[in-house]
Amino acid sequence: MTRTTRTRITIQTERVLVMGHRSLYGLCIECGDEVRMATIDQASAMVGVSSREIYREIESGNLHFMETPQGSVLVCFNSLNDSNLRMKG
Repeated sequence: MTRTTRTRITIQTERVLVMGHRSLYGLCIECGDEVRMATIDQASAMVGVSSREIYREIESGNLHFMETPQGSVLVCFNSLNDSNLRMKG
């Protein structure tokens, strides 16, 4: 008589980071969706403010962000577009 053991494995994804050709995509917990992400330098260049201002907006809760396992901070494009920071045309 052969015994069969079944093991149930549940995988819960907390963060997803996909590195594409030119863009980074990640799971924004606040948006609840996979969105395009920008580095702090990219975000500050796009809206024409200092990187410190981007950090201030993150700290105040106006911008969504995620941290990579290496400690880099990525900003959610959706929240950047919705923010009061002016986008460069």
